[in-house]
Amino acid sequence: MRKSLILLLGILLLIFPLLFLGCEGDDGAQGPAGAVGPTGSTGDPGQDLTKVTEPESCAGCHSGAGTAHQAGYNELYQDEVITIENIAYTNDGTNDVVTFKMMKGSVPFDCREADSLGIYFVQYDNVARKFQFTPTSARLSIKGTLSYNFGPAQCTSTKAESTFGDLSALNGLFVIYGRDETLGTIPGSRVAQNKYPFAGVLPTAAFTGDPYISLANARAVEPATEDDPEPPLDGCERCHTVPYLKHGYIYGRVDHVEETDFYTCKACHLDDGDGGHFIWQLLVDD
Repeated sequence: MRKSLILLLGILLLIFPLLFLGCEGDDGAQGPAGAVGPTGSTGDPGQDLTKVTEPESCAGCHSGAGTAHQAGYNELYQDEVITIENIAYTNDGTNDVVTFKMMKGSVPFDCREADSLGIYFVQYDNVARKFQFTPTSARLSIKGTLSYNFGPAQCTSTKAESTFGDLSALNGLFVIYGRDETLGTIPGSRVAQNKYPFAGVLPTAAFTGDPYISLANARAVEPATEDDPEPPLDGCERCHTVPYLKHGYIYGRVDHVEETDFYTCKACHLDDGDGGHFIWQLLVDD
């Protein structure tokens, strides 16, 4: 009997609070909002995706340097700033005389002021289809004493004639090339870094050059089309300067004329010469 009373009392103690639930106390409504907390610190703004640097660009490590470098590169190898006009050759019986006019932009240029200027003659053998002399001879420089006439802005080179006598009677080319405002030379090379390369070619009356075709090309011809107004570069220009400049200043083509591929180079590099750079020949053979 006593155990039953104790059990009944325990049940009443559990039920008793439930009898008054909802009569007094919390009605379940949401309480008032608490006070606004302090402003947090400014977070990382993150990366501006409009200014993402290409991973292999110079600016990836050298911010701002790319623009400065490009400005310097733009000064180099400026095409057709210095031009050569009105090339003529005469032989007065004892001298090879070459006259020509040079322009720097729209202003006449005194050829004596150029950093480097070469004048050559090279003979062409129509039978062998090669640039070489008959009888065999080395390169022929005909640059002599330079003078300048300010009136007609004419340059004149005068040099005692060679054993070939009057060169105008031969089948060949007169070649003029050079550079001005040289900024330096690439270390360990013969590549002159300069602002203004120039070149000019004058064929003799007997010269045809046909069907001479260089085994190399400054730029392979690929005509422009409506869909491709600028065909991809090929030949030397695929890896070198545009236009291609041997030694950094000798034009692979003169005045962008396709048929003059390597004419200026032949003034020094004759087809019957032994040449140099023998290691290159070994590389080809192997």
